[in-house]
Amino acid sequence: MSKPQSPSLNADPNTISALYRVFSQNISDPRNPIYIQYDMGIFLVVLLLARLAGLTEAIKIKQYWEQHRKELEEILNDPDASQVPSSQTIRRLQTILNTEELEKFYAGYFTIGKDSDSQESEPLQKRHIIGYDGQNLNGCNISIVDPDNPDSIKQIQQYDIVSFFDCSNKICLAQTTVEKKNQEAAVLSKMLELVDVNGSIVTWDAINTRPGTVQQIIDAGADYLVCVKHNQSLLVEAAETAFNSQDQIFIQDNLISGDEIIYGHGRLEHKQIYILPADCVLDKELARKWKSVNSVIMVRTSKSFIRAGESTQPTTEDRYYISSLVPDTTEPNYAKSILHAIIARWGIETAHNRIDLLFGQDGLMLRNPKYVKNQSFFTKMALSIIGNVREALPYVRSNIKPTYTAISACCGYDPAAAVALARAYFNHDLSYIYEQDIFYRFDVLPKKDEPKDDPERELREHPAPEIFPGDSPLEKYMRARRNKKR
Repeated sequence: MSKPQSPSLNADPNTISALYRVFSQNISDPRNPIYIQYDMGIFLVVLLLARLAGLTEAIKIKQYWEQHRKELEEILNDPDASQVPSSQTIRRLQTILNTEELEKFYAGYFTIGKDSDSQESEPLQKRHIIGYDGQNLNGCNISIVDPDNPDSIKQIQQYDIVSFFDCSNKICLAQTTVEKKNQEAAVLSKMLELVDVNGSIVTWDAINTRPGTVQQIIDAGADYLVCVKHNQSLLVEAAETAFNSQDQIFIQDNLISGDEIIYGHGRLEHKQIYILPADCVLDKELARKWKSVNSVIMVRTSKSFIRAGESTQPTTEDRYYISSLVPDTTEPNYAKSILHAIIARWGIETAHNRIDLLFGQDGLMLRNPKYVKNQSFFTKMALSIIGNVREALPYVRSNIKPTYTAISACCGYDPAAAVALARAYFNHDLSYIYEQDIFYRFDVLPKKDEPKDDPERELREHPAPEIFPGDSPLEKYMRARRNKKR
C-alpha cells in the first residue's frame, strides 16, 4: 500500500447531496418498492450524521432525528427527510442491509487510497504500519450457569469485530464480524481480499502468530512484525536463550540495538530494543517451520510512575517478536524504526478504546448477528471522519488537540456541525469547520478572542487528511458530476 496521494475533491461543496447519491448507488435497498415509506439514501445519511454525534442506539437516533428534522430537511433539500421512522424501523433498516455491500463501500470510500507501487523500496520509517486485531462486544455476551460449577456464572462470548487498522494514518481500513472470540486468524484470508497491504508492515497480537498466518502476509506482498508469547513456547525459549547467551562476542557481532525514553500520563518508560538475525536464534527445526522469519527481536521495558514528584521503583518486562524484515546493519536508525513500528501497533488498541468511550459499543446488548455487523460499519465511518479532521485541526492549547468527545458533542448539538465535519473530511477543506461558531464554544477551535494564526496558515501547517487518490471511486464519481455540470 502506498502513501496517500493528493486528491482534489473541494470543487463540490455540497458533499451531503453527493454522499446521498453515493450511498444510493452503492448500497441496494432490499425492500419491496410497493411498501417503501422511508428513502434509504436519506436514512443512511442521517444515520451517519447521528453516529458523528456518538449515537448508536436506535431510540436515540430517532430522538436526534425528531429534534433536528427541520435542519435535516434543509441539509438534504428533501421534504422526505422530515419523516422520522420509529426506533424499530431504524433497527430493521440497518439489519436488512447487505453486509458485503457495506464492506466494499467502506473499503472503497473510507480508507486510504492505494496504488500498485510497492513500498518495499521506501525507507523503513515511511512504510505503513497495519494493525490487525479483534474487539469483543461484551454487551452481547450471554451469561449462563457453569455446568461444571453450578454456583458460578459463565460468560459466553458472542461477537468479535476484526479490523485492519492503518496505524500510520489512524484509520480503519476494513472490518468483519465473527461470532466467536479469537477467530482473527480464521478470517485473515478474507480480510486480505478487502485490503491491499502490499509493501506495508503488518502487526498483531501473539494469539495470531502461526506459520500459516505469517505466510499469508508474505503472499500478500507485505512484511510482518508480530509478537510471540508462550502459545509458541519453542520460539520464546529460543529467543530467551539467544538474548541471554553467555557468548557475548557472538551476540555483539550480530546484534542491532537502540533505546528510547517515553514519558506521559505520569508514567516513565525506558524501552531498549535488541535485534538478531533469525539464523542466530532459530535451530534447523524452527527455521524449517518458520521459513519467512528473518529477524528475532526483544524489547525490554523498564516502567516507573511519577507520584508526588518522585519516581516509583521500576518494573522490567521482556517481550519477543519475529519479523520477515531483514536486519539492516548499515542503517543507524534501524533499531529505533523497528521500535516505533512496535509502539505504533497500539494505535488499533487506542481506536478500540475510543469506540467504546465515544460510541458505547462495548455496552450495546445486541443479539441479531447481521445487525451487529452492519451497525458497526457506521461507527467506523464516524470514527474515521472525526479522527482525521481532528488530526488536521490546530492545537486548542499548547500541544493539546481538541477531544473526540468535544467534536462529537458539537455534532449532537447542531447537525450543521456534523455536516461541516463531513465536508471538511471529504473536501479536505478546514474552512467548513472555521465557519461554525459552535466549534469555538466547545473548545474544538481556539477562542476567537485568543491570539490565533490565520486559517490559511493553519491549513499549511496542519494539512487536511489526504484520504482519497485521484483514481478512487469517490473521486471518479465527483469528477463525472463536475464534468456533467460543465
